[in-house]
Amino acid sequence: MRSKGKPSTEAQRAALAGIFTTQVAPSLVGMSNEALQRLCGNPPYMARRLRAYVEAGCPDFPHSSMTARPSGLILPERKLVEATAIDFSPDMFPDCRVGAAVQMGIDFGVPIEEALARRGDPTRVGAVRSDLFTEANFPTSHPGVVWANLFAVNYGRYMSNAGLQDWPAKIKIATGRDLRYASAKVEAQALQAAPRPAFDGCYPLVAYGNHWADADGDRYFLRASLGGGSRDVAYVWSNPRGGWDGHWWFLVLEYLEALVL
Repeated sequence: MRSKGKPSTEAQRAALAGIFTTQVAPSLVGMSNEALQRLCGNPPYMARRLRAYVEAGCPDFPHSSMTARPSGLILPERKLVEATAIDFSPDMFPDCRVGAAVQMGIDFGVPIEEALARRGDPTRVGAVRSDLFTEANFPTSHPGVVWANLFAVNYGRYMSNAGLQDWPAKIKIATGRDLRYASAKVEAQALQAAPRPAFDGCYPLVAYGNHWADADGDRYFLRASLGGGSRDVAYVWSNPRGGWDGHWWFLVLEYLEALVL
């Protein structure tokens, strides 16, 4: 039972909405972009989102669009957030075939060891057949959380390492879309957040975005494969002077917005 004289949650929400829409919002509308950015701080997109929200009349305040989307992996609860399948066309990018596409949050603060931790669901990640996959061996410099589209692409032909490295720039010129190869951490989170049948038909799937190199300069990339219904993770060895034949698939991503810095 609510104590006497204490306003209900509904009343508190209504009061807050009234204060925001009648007193706060009008002052925000008149702010310059620079001033609004200083008010919001990081991430930069929040200033744009707040201005658009206020100019729309603050519908349904407080509004879910003013909050960040969840990441691909939520810690410490160890609860997985599902990736969302998105529409794609196999020929949507030149010089390759797209076999799968999902949209999800990627949390770069989650250690790769945690991302690959077994959760009893082999349709996400079953066996991890290497101890190479550590933060020390596969570091990433991107901070925070991003929202991204991820695509599995196959070139259908032999590709040299130089050819692979040049491909994103060619796509940028041809389509205006900024694609990059997924790192090992990104692929690990994608496998956990998008269980089978996502990515079926797109194996072996390589995270070409980063690698571990031994003393001889040979490179080791994370790759996922499918066997007996279980997704397994291991490394694939690559001589930097060699290349990749046409059966390999590569995970690429397209950043949509930063969520947390």
